[in-house]
Amino acid sequence: MVFRCCRAKTALEEFAASLEDRSEQGGTDPSEIDAAPMLFPMYTVSVDTVLQMTQVMPHEDLKDKGMVVEFHLGMGDAAFISHQWVSNQHPDPDFMQFLVLQGALRRMLFQSHHLPTDVMTEVYLPRRKAFDTAQFRQAHLYLWYDYFSCPQLEQLISPTTPAAGPSSPLSKAIDSIPTYIARCKFFFALCPVVESLRTDRVFSPFSWSERGWCRVERAFRELSPDQSWIMIKSSTEMELVSSVLLGLGRAAGEGQFTVAEDRVKLGSVLQGALRRKLMLLLLLKAQDLVGYRVLMNMQRIHLRGFPLEARYDLLLPGPGPEDHELQVAARSVQHFLYQNGFRSIHEVDGSGWAPVHYAAMRGDPDVMHGLLEMRANIDRWTKKDQPQSGMLLGMTPLQICGFFKHYPVMRLLISANARVDSGLHPDMPVQCLSDDPAGIRILCKAGCELFRRNFLGMNAFDTASSIGALAALEELVTQAGEDLTHADLSKALCMAAAFKGGRAELIQRLLDLRAPVDGAAAKVATTIPARVLLTAKALQHKYGKDFILRLLQARAGDRLTAEQAVLHPWLRGAASMSSFSTSESSQRSQRTVPANYYSSDAVQGTSYPYKVPR
Repeated sequence: MVFRCCRAKTALEEFAASLEDRSEQGGTDPSEIDAAPMLFPMYTVSVDTVLQMTQVMPHEDLKDKGMVVEFHLGMGDAAFISHQWVSNQHPDPDFMQFLVLQGALRRMLFQSHHLPTDVMTEVYLPRRKAFDTAQFRQAHLYLWYDYFSCPQLEQLISPTTPAAGPSSPLSKAIDSIPTYIARCKFFFALCPVVESLRTDRVFSPFSWSERGWCRVERAFRELSPDQSWIMIKSSTEMELVSSVLLGLGRAAGEGQFTVAEDRVKLGSVLQGALRRKLMLLLLLKAQDLVGYRVLMNMQRIHLRGFPLEARYDLLLPGPGPEDHELQVAARSVQHFLYQNGFRSIHEVDGSGWAPVHYAAMRGDPDVMHGLLEMRANIDRWTKKDQPQSGMLLGMTPLQICGFFKHYPVMRLLISANARVDSGLHPDMPVQCLSDDPAGIRILCKAGCELFRRNFLGMNAFDTASSIGALAALEELVTQAGEDLTHADLSKALCMAAAFKGGRAELIQRLLDLRAPVDGAAAKVATTIPARVLLTAKALQHKYGKDFILRLLQARAGDRLTAEQAVLHPWLRGAASMSSFSTSESSQRSQRTVPANYYSSDAVQGTSYPYKVPR
């Protein structure tokens, strides 16, 4: 028997050790590796000043009044505010979003003890803990917000106007955003539901997540040492997003960029951030090889939409002279195992993942073809959840490459007789998490069951609705054809309003499909695992911790109508559902709401969608 401590180190482990030696000798400072060059000072505003504001003024006006402070490490903690501009010339002309920010800051600083994790993390990655708001009170807090932290008056800057030039102060500030985010201990996504009558648009978490710049800012945060961030939905509704499960389905490069040049420029900046994070993972005393493998093999996903190719030799040199007698696929596997620090295709690392899982994540057909020739187990489950990638316990290689939209590898696995629906989770609901019609078509062609429900009793229609995946829902409807029944949509409308806050277009589509509004109230827990989960959350809630699932269950009981979902203070579907709130259906459902619902603690302080005046 060969003990682990007697095994020779892999090339990756030796390379990490050499980096650590250089660091101890003064050649490499981990804190320097994690920062890109700062080309413009990091101007912030103290939280005390922010709470007293009555309008959002530009950087120059605040600087003249002495209200901006140049932030340096050691003077306190900083928070980066990511937000979507409401108008072209001003981010928040009617102070609607900022009013929400002020209310949320007061609540986090003076009232709340914990912030719950987002519902997807709560359900699928239960090991993640809620956020302790005492962290906000450990040091003085300073906020970075683009309109009062970056120069504005050198030109009438807006999201549709390019900066004055690469050497302008504004351009330098924009190029320094990765550094600002790296220096911030906290990251807030300010995205309440705001209806702007000026532009006839509704701004929401969904519209925020579609903006290219917002996606890039989120990506930089997820590449920082602490990848978690806080979403502010209203002055009373904040949640900790500590999994990249949904963010990776929305690559930064595939977001909406008003200025095309930004996409090209930001791609190289993001690639630099990837390289720095890979180096930092190896420099940590613990040598996070799992984190290194995840990030290295997810390069294609992070860079998707940018005019750049993933590079797998960024740090670790090649394995030496190639054996030209080996086939391309075999050489690819040799390089793959070498770069990932694996000794064989059967090895499982500390996260419960084998090489075939990382190969599915990378999406290289040559590597997967080589693993198939070497008889790797292509139906092998992941043994643990993996928060770094957002992947769950019990996932198969087919599900992993499907989630990350690696279609050639999906087809290769299916042609090699990979079994559909062989994981802990049905394939179709997992595929819907990435809002991916093409992947759904591939799975349907392979015989995947369209209506199969997961351990929570949710089918693919429920899953797509719960995350606002409109493209996935449309494809599911097309594939179902005449087989689609009201029973298949019994939970969809409730899930659309409840889980991720309600996307107007998706809710309207469900109404067009005649999804039940109140006639067939959706049962919250239809399976034993779902009941166990809600019971556990109820016990945790009893002892002082807020959980979105528990708050949802507390007021709806065992069943939940669409209108009850809208009324719940943690749910953002109200703006989207208003089109039928006065209908006869809605009037009937009023009688199903508990008598004490409106006076309950859960409803007090609820902030419904804001309307910005003309």
